[in-house]
Amino acid sequence: MKTKRSRSIAALILATGLAGSVLAQSPAARTGLIQYPSVSPDGKLLVFSSGGDLWAVSRSGGTGTRLTSHPSEERESAFSPDGKWLAFESERDGPRSIYIASIERTPTGVALGPVRRVTTTDRAQNLTGFTPDGKFVTFSATNEPSIYRSNRLYKAPVEGGPIERLSDAFGTFPHVSPDGSFIVFTRGRADFTRPKYNGSGAPDLWKMNVSTGDFERLTSDPRSDADGWPLPDGSVVYLSSKSGEFNVRRIAAGQTDGQAIDLTNFQPTGNELTIGHGARDLTVNAAGDTASFVVWDTLYTLDLKTPGAKPQAVSIAFSGDFADLDTQRLNLGKEVSEQAVSPDGKTLAVIARGQIFVRATEEHFPTRRVTLGSGRARGLSWSPDNRVLFFASDDTGTYQLYYATVALAKSDLLPPEEKKPETKGEEKKEEKKEEKAQDAKPADGENKDTGKESKKDDKPKNEFAKRWAEAVTFDIHPLLPANLAPGKNDGVFGPEYRDPTPSPDGKKLIFTRGLGDAVLMDLASRDCRVLWSGWNPPDILWAPDSRHIVYELEDLDFNADIWLLDTKPGDDGKTPAPINLTRHPDSDVSPRLTADGKILYFQSERSEQNNQFQVYALALDKSLDALRPYELEEYFTKAAEAAKKRKPIDPVEWDKSAATGGEAKPEAEKKEDKKSDTPKPLRFDTEDAYLRIRRVTNGIPLSSPQLAITPAGDRIIFSAPGDTDPSLVSISYKGEDRKTIQSGGVSNISVSLTGDKVFFIRQGTVSSAPPTGGKVEALPIDAPFVVDVAAQQRQKFMEAARILGNFFYHPTLKGLNWTGMADRYVTLAQSTRTVGEFARVTMMLFGELEGSHVGVFNPPGSAPAQLSVGYLGLDTKPVPGGFEVVRILPRSPADNSQAADEKLRSMRLAVGDVITAIDAQQLAANATSMPSTDLAVALVGKAGKETLLSFTRKSDVPDPATNEVKSRAVLITPLSSGADVDLRYEDEALRRAQLVDKLSDGKLGYLHIRAMGQASVDDYERDLFAAADGKVGLIIDVRDNGGGSTADILLASLTAPRHAYAISRGAHGEEVKKDAYPRDRRLIYGYSRDISVLINENSFSNAEIFAHAIKTINRGKLVGTPTYGGVISTGAATLIDGTAVRTPGRGWYISGSHTDMENHGAQPDISVPQTPADEAAGRDAQLEAAVKELLDRAKEPE
Repeated sequence: MKTKRSRSIAALILATGLAGSVLAQSPAARTGLIQYPSVSPDGKLLVFSSGGDLWAVSRSGGTGTRLTSHPSEERESAFSPDGKWLAFESERDGPRSIYIASIERTPTGVALGPVRRVTTTDRAQNLTGFTPDGKFVTFSATNEPSIYRSNRLYKAPVEGGPIERLSDAFGTFPHVSPDGSFIVFTRGRADFTRPKYNGSGAPDLWKMNVSTGDFERLTSDPRSDADGWPLPDGSVVYLSSKSGEFNVRRIAAGQTDGQAIDLTNFQPTGNELTIGHGARDLTVNAAGDTASFVVWDTLYTLDLKTPGAKPQAVSIAFSGDFADLDTQRLNLGKEVSEQAVSPDGKTLAVIARGQIFVRATEEHFPTRRVTLGSGRARGLSWSPDNRVLFFASDDTGTYQLYYATVALAKSDLLPPEEKKPETKGEEKKEEKKEEKAQDAKPADGENKDTGKESKKDDKPKNEFAKRWAEAVTFDIHPLLPANLAPGKNDGVFGPEYRDPTPSPDGKKLIFTRGLGDAVLMDLASRDCRVLWSGWNPPDILWAPDSRHIVYELEDLDFNADIWLLDTKPGDDGKTPAPINLTRHPDSDVSPRLTADGKILYFQSERSEQNNQFQVYALALDKSLDALRPYELEEYFTKAAEAAKKRKPIDPVEWDKSAATGGEAKPEAEKKEDKKSDTPKPLRFDTEDAYLRIRRVTNGIPLSSPQLAITPAGDRIIFSAPGDTDPSLVSISYKGEDRKTIQSGGVSNISVSLTGDKVFFIRQGTVSSAPPTGGKVEALPIDAPFVVDVAAQQRQKFMEAARILGNFFYHPTLKGLNWTGMADRYVTLAQSTRTVGEFARVTMMLFGELEGSHVGVFNPPGSAPAQLSVGYLGLDTKPVPGGFEVVRILPRSPADNSQAADEKLRSMRLAVGDVITAIDAQQLAANATSMPSTDLAVALVGKAGKETLLSFTRKSDVPDPATNEVKSRAVLITPLSSGADVDLRYEDEALRRAQLVDKLSDGKLGYLHIRAMGQASVDDYERDLFAAADGKVGLIIDVRDNGGGSTADILLASLTAPRHAYAISRGAHGEEVKKDAYPRDRRLIYGYSRDISVLINENSFSNAEIFAHAIKTINRGKLVGTPTYGGVISTGAATLIDGTAVRTPGRGWYISGSHTDMENHGAQPDISVPQTPADEAAGRDAQLEAAVKELLDRAKEPE
């Protein structure tokens, strides 16, 4: 049986014609996305991943057999050369590792034997296959971190033992030739979602001779060549995007890619807008006669023996019951993301996973679900009369405005009470009650008594508060704007309306359209007027007069100020010009007005660094600035007393007016309503407002722009940093009397109408507490929920498509039919069943834009369990008896150089020692046997824990009786993975600096900038003085710098003008360098001598802006290889389940040439490639070239 609500939504869907294209459709007849195939040596059996599990199917097609059924996601697989074993990737025990199981074909199907783990680390591994003898699996990983941002090539014994590095060169996709003589691998960023990318990061194929270690480049096309598979005849098949789509190509032995032939030619045909970038997930069997890959949603095989063979599609039917993949049963009690308390404080509305729920704020009341569709609701806002709950939802494809009302309350189910005849005494009691109610009305915002007879008794009694508190069912109504012309930033998929904010008198509504247009709606007529057109969403709040608004808005310099606007048109019919209240070049955010409209509180960066805030106040009635302290305290006391009397306004039933089909009021009643209900316009003192701003908070800056105030403004509430975790605190208007409301991080802070309660979300649950601290009361919801997975994946995908389509920096989306693309890809997206599959399909769509800074991040809680491995801070190699120490990193747990006592130093590890046991666990069977386990396996769970290492030292004399060296022991506390990465970074940067010092004979300095963040700026300033003081020149290395936002801070250091130098009394002028300058006079330590900047294909984003700037202003020379060409400022948006997508919305252009930095990397003045041969030899040719060039150019300042 349909409810009123479901009927109204269904009618809306039919009316808008979107039911077929946007609402959830039946899921595809499969369990997930087909990907990552592998082929048996005889070419007859295919294994692939779908729905997070491994499946097997005959090469000729048929019914697939499920091989694994584990909650974790299984991806790549590979057959052993004899076909008896299957290796595969899985996250079942932590980060992606490699497992192995026997695989057997029987008359009834295919089955896997017991699963055994092959690799154990906390760093993800990417399986590529087996060695020809079947004794090792091959993979790429970052097992040994380096500054250079790439994987290395490894192999691991299937029977257990140490992982071995195949080469000191970097690369991915290692594949060993069938005869074991060479390895084909890939260098560069192999991004299979960007086939048209042709920058410096495009991947190419290389070949390494196993016996000699020599390298040969196989491909050099500007576009991508990757994932090469050597065949028995010496040829290589690989994926290439030369044609604009990825296809399979083949290079014959001894030839170059210029002579390569196409084995496939997949291109969109007919009405296909895309085929998902062509072939992906290439694999070749051990015999080298069969290849397999996926195009769109189809698995293919290709006969490699027969010239001119065509790809053959494999038809697959899935067996088994997959209801567990089609639905998920959840309880959303801990997933609240948004909350709004009704004006009377009796009802709490929340959003959890895009659905609206309500419950009474009193205990023991049930939770009721308001929305029932598969769309996502957001932007809750109550009408001031407690009658209506406004929100936005994308249930019909784009965000539109709706409002909910109570359809059925508990009281509606009770039999009507019999009316008793009233006595005169009872009438007098009712009159007294009415008089008391009138006396209790708040004074602020009301008209003065005119002496005329009040008509309030004629207005309907407000029963809506009670109905919401005991609501059972609801009606959902569309709130369709009228007379609203299209805007230039409406949205790629059509106009999007969000953030409904009703006026205090309940008659108007402000909402945002598209990227940031502010629109004012008259609720009775639905007529709309655009207040301003914008490109970023404003934070708007109404003044109590229902005429003025205060809002936060960024300008084209991306600085936020707080503005005041009179929404009433002037005599010319135009909206008056807004007034900038704060006028400061540092961002002012989070405006909050007191209930009387006289004081504005906000947060600002003006006294802090970027993204750090303090709270400020501005009196919009400047007479408050003249009050003495005791008078100001009296003002706040009276305001707080008035606030306690606030309550919902009388019902404003705008949806029953003549304009919306209701019965019109008589003209006389309309005039009377207008006269009595229209508040007097407020007057604001704005002329010198920005000069009268006062700081309220002091101390540690706030990193989270969250702010709330009590209606009187006597308490200010915000999230403040603590020693370990932030806390929700409040202070008085003086900035004193700090009280803790809730320890720990919170979000979505609000205050009740009367100011007696603060509401907030902590760990997915709403709680309330007094504003001065006290008992915290949880307001949990009980929300059982069944997720239709296909519908949810569809909704998530379409919202992601809208987000990127609306926010991507390029105004025409590079000419793409974005809506058509999304409609095509959504058929794949709704069939996905894992976070990895969903992310992959979404990235395939995003890749159509051929742009950087796009990304999809899995929702919280979806990451595999973390495996903690301890790191000793040393390099080792396997030898008989254990692992020999090859190098000890300075300042590592194993470093013995810091011990002052010779005896203590002798007790520590030294180069040449052999580690034989970890906490008494032997690493080898005996002193003559090779280790039977990898060192990482023995260090699982040891990070941060004192660990006993047993070792032998070559210089020790063997025991004459046993001829064995006596074992030594030492206690070491291993590092975490992150600390090991940091240690290795510092060590490598130090060794580069030492090399520069050696090559330049001490004349040049060197520093590496790791990232463009504040921590790296601090390191830069430290290292700049240490590295460059007294040197004639400086090499600044931004290779492998992934970006950030601090390029201009660095430039300020490097471009400070040389306008003077200073000499103190007592210093001899001839000894003072002509660039000496007082450090305290500059914002950052300056350097004006000659520089060179090292760049490479991994210099990205803000590091590229820095490199472009150095060249544009001719500050120095660029040395190395071109930067990647990925420069867009980005943010992030969250989808319904917590999945995050990036929003690259701001492009960067070179001054003068106006060149878009995106896809146009900074070009070096001196081009020097980084080759695998140099890496294997430990040589840095780019650094050597930079030293040589700068030595020729640098000189002492004159």
